[in-house]
Amino acid sequence: MSYEQAFDAVMNCAEISIPVVSAFAINHRELTRTPGVFASAASVDRHYKKWSGYEASANIYNHYYYQNILRGLAGANQIRTILEIGAGNGNFPSILFHDWTPVRMILVDLPETLAVSIPFLSSLFPEASMMMPNEIQANGLSENLDFAFLTVDQLDLLRDASIDLAINCHSFQEMTHEQIDIYFSLIQRVCREAGLFFTANRVEKIPCGVDAYLVEQKDPPNRMAEYPWNRRNQVLVHEISKLSRLVQLDAVSIRLERVRK
Repeated sequence: MSYEQAFDAVMNCAEISIPVVSAFAINHRELTRTPGVFASAASVDRHYKKWSGYEASANIYNHYYYQNILRGLAGANQIRTILEIGAGNGNFPSILFHDWTPVRMILVDLPETLAVSIPFLSSLFPEASMMMPNEIQANGLSENLDFAFLTVDQLDLLRDASIDLAINCHSFQEMTHEQIDIYFSLIQRVCREAGLFFTANRVEKIPCGVDAYLVEQKDPPNRMAEYPWNRRNQVLVHEISKLSRLVQLDAVSIRLERVRK
């Protein structure tokens, strides 16, 4: 099934999407009644093309779906500072920044990935104020900014209880267990009381290199169920992504938590 077809099926609670009603599953019937939620792929196409100038791709449909979930359960008017760990080329932060303004985006990634996301986001939002990693290292994080870009060795620059929403999509699955532990501790530290933590990652993935089909990989599998979840946090959503289930073989788990200190 294409992403467009899957998006429509899920948002319209088609039987193929298995719209089971559960306290830990997203109620898409209620979600579509929330202001700002995109109920169809066609509405995503029109909206994304209008403000970005680009055609929607598979990743864009996926990120609009995640935005729908957050819009329905988080409330954009309560979110002012967002931290995304592993933001890739910047698709998801670009959507959130455009739709949730005024909002401050803090992106943490590898230097070689920031080299892609910084020019991409700069081209979309030429008037936005942006702090580069070297500027943050020298001057600290300013409150008066739109985007801040941090490398993975600058995590200590993030202040305690300064984040309203922390996000990781599809990159914990690529990390070592030690790296995942570090980021979970970071999220618990920097999120404010009752802040939110949203993540979408493969249910299971073996970290592997380019030689994975020929050489035995040494790292143990990453299983989302075994991440170091904080038991004090309130689980709002915990389910297999209904969208990913219709478009790919590997299951993706979605989890949204309210952080409790």
